[in-house]
Order: sequence, then C-alpha cells, then structure tokens
Amino acid sequence: MTGEAKRFPYLSTAANEAFAEFSPDGRWIAYQSNEPNRPQVYVAAFDGSHGASGEKWQISSAGGVGPRWRPDGKEIFYVSPDNTLMAASVSGAESIFHVGSVERLFTLRPPGTPRYPYEYEPSPDGRNFLVNMGPVVETAPTPITVVLNWTAGIRGQ
Repeated sequence: MTGEAKRFPYLSTAANEAFAEFSPDGRWIAYQSNEPNRPQVYVAAFDGSHGASGEKWQISSAGGVGPRWRPDGKEIFYVSPDNTLMAASVSGAESIFHVGSVERLFTLRPPGTPRYPYEYEPSPDGRNFLVNMGPVVETAPTPITVVLNWTAGIRGQ
C-alpha cells in the first residue's frame, strides 16, 4: 500500500451486513446481509477506491451465513439455515460476476444447534474442511461384563 490511506465505508444501508471476506484476487467481497428479511450471502465488486457500486449478486437462495472463498476463488462456501455447508461455483471477469451451480456438501451440526459463522475452514484445494463440531458431550460409560473361565461352563454340559 502506498500513498495516503483513507478509510471509507464500503456499504452503508439500513440492513445488517456482516462477515465480509475478500476474494483471493481482491476484486470481490462476499458478505452476509439480512436485507430481505433473513441472512443471505451476496457478492459485490471492490475496486479499492470507493464503496460498493450498488450492484450485487445473491449467492444463497434459501438463506445463508458465514461466506468463505475457496482459496482459488472458484467457489464460495456458506452455511444454510439447516446447518448444511453449501458450495456455489462462481466466476468473475471485469465487472460481471457469475453464480453457477450450488450444491449441498454435508451437515455441520444437527438443525437447531447453535452455530457460528466461521465454524469451518476450507483446505487450499477446497476439497477438505476443518470443522468445529462443538463441545464434546460426555456420557456415562457403558458397563462391560467379562466372563472368566467360560470354556469350563461349556465342558460341563
């Protein structure tokens, strides 16, 4: 970074935008917003000189939180309302962003379990994930019955 650094608001709306993350090439920002009425994942362009242009692309369709870019920028991961990790294929050129197919990967926790936006971390190739599955619930050990000299009981019959 060179020159005089000036801070500026990227987005300034009545909605609650949170958990923003830059794309690997720095040209896009993925974030979640409750603009319609529930959290959804969006992408907007970032040129580094001023706030968002107003154009944005919705990534999630049925709700989503905690957007993360795959390290090569070809997918955006997010968590759906039923705690499923989702993967949306994406591409961007110039000022046009394209959202391709969205697929369900796996359930992070049972529905209704508290979740945190960044409870997962994709590997550099985006094929494996480090997942926070939450606290371990300890249960009472199951008793084990050990029968000694059991062969003697068989011979006596």
